[in-house]
Amino acid sequence: MSAKRKTFPKDFIFGGSTAAYQVEGATREDGRGPCSWDEDMALPGSRFTADPASDFYHKYPEDLALCEQFGVKGIRISLSWTRILPEGEGRVNQKGIDYYNKLIDACIAHGVEPFVTLHHFDTPLAYFHAGGWENRALIDHFVDYARMLRGVRRPRAEMGDVQRAVVDRAERLHRGQFPAASYVRARPRHPNMLQGAVARINNV
Repeated sequence: MSAKRKTFPKDFIFGGSTAAYQVEGATREDGRGPCSWDEDMALPGSRFTADPASDFYHKYPEDLALCEQFGVKGIRISLSWTRILPEGEGRVNQKGIDYYNKLIDACIAHGVEPFVTLHHFDTPLAYFHAGGWENRALIDHFVDYARMLRGVRRPRAEMGDVQRAVVDRAERLHRGQFPAASYVRARPRHPNMLQGAVARINNV
């Protein structure tokens, strides 16, 4: 009996995935503000150093050239909220906007379709200290951030749904697994607030 050869659909995208804090490095360059992970990873015994990480902030042209060479047709990238809004709101860091525009343009130039996630767990530090996603005020801050991006982005990249990230974080908050674990365990849990955040975000 001969096995039938299975093939992927012609529009199937073989891709990769990155997250800003895990790959960019440059946490103190070009006006980026602090996020929750910066403080957490500075604690004794931390398991990761974000500078330089894989230095994607400087080396993305090389990385995307390799993607093209090896047939990687798509990439998930996340935007660092505090690289764009250093305080989480208010003043826009144009260098951050320029960086992500250049990154998306480079993706397209190399035939790598960019899929953009607005937030991958790197909450601005001040908001994290105020309770993070357990504080309903963060819903409004995030909606303002998303609307600002909607006004400046060029229509050339897929904008990913943030619901998965928010719901996943809700689950990890309950298990005390997100930064900083000792801080999270000391606070009450309010999952309904996270559900409200998802509803608001998806209506932007």
